[in-house]
This record gives sequence, structure tokens and C-alpha cells, in this order.
Amino acid sequence: QILNAQVQSGGERSVTTMLYLSSLQQLTQCPFRLVDEINQGMDPINEKLIFKEVSRIACRDRSAQFFMITPKLLANLPYTSRCSVLCVWNGPFAINQTKIPEDFIYS
Repeated sequence: QILNAQVQSGGERSVTTMLYLSSLQQLTQCPFRLVDEINQGMDPINEKLIFKEVSRIACRDRSAQFFMITPKLLANLPYTSRCSVLCVWNGPFAINQTKIPEDFIYS
């Protein structure tokens, strides 16, 4: 069966898009890259694999800054010392920050 946009799920299309964009990373120069909610629809396994790939590419020497905006982020993702994660807790349904598990913040 030929893969196309009608056969793939939303998560599979997101994985394909991120891998395509990461393959272009070294071909173009720019100060930063931004993706918005690319992990929506991904299962946790693919989300973790894509995050590892994005982190690996973004943490290279002379790489562009990489901003990933998402309403959800898996706990215990692998971060390097060159990676910063900023969490913004906002809105009426925001989690009380005193109740956030410590391993989520400092993993």
C-alpha cells in the first residue's frame, strides 16, 4: 500500500513532517526554528523519539535555537545540558505548581 496523507494518521503525519524538517536543518541557516503543537496526535513512543531527534539536532554546535510549543510534554524526556525547558502554567485549569511531581521538573 502506498503511503499518502489520506492513509497516515495525524500522528504519523507529524512524525513524517518532523523528520523531513530535521533533514533540512543543515541545509538552511537561520537564527531559530519554531514548531507549534507538532506532537499532537503522536503516541508516546513516537513523541519521545521525535523529541530525542529534535534535541540532538538543536544541541549541535552552531545550530539554530529550537522552540517547541506544546500544550503537553511527556515526563522523563531526555535533556542535555544544552537544553532548556520553560513551562508556562496559565489559565483557570493550570496545575498548582506545588503539586507538580519533582521528577517531572528535574528529570
